[in-house]
Amino acid sequence: MAGSYVNTSDTSGTPNCLPCNSGFQCLGSDLLQKACPLGTYARSKSVVCTACKLSHATTLMEAARSEDDCCCDVGF
Repeated sequence: MAGSYVNTSDTSGTPNCLPCNSGFQCLGSDLLQKACPLGTYARSKSVVCTACKLSHATTLMEAARSEDDCCCDVGF
């Protein structure tokens, strides 16, 4: 299910799907969550990362959690 990922440490044979954490994208339940790259952010249960709205904006780190984490690039 999009917006979730599989708990790969579950050895019961029927692993649980977990909601995607803020700052990560989850494309499907059989895939691990992936940190959003610089210049993007994601709220919890996100399928994909969202780019900062301004073309000259970025984030200071990967796995940004909200648009509030976007800031202007150096020189702007």
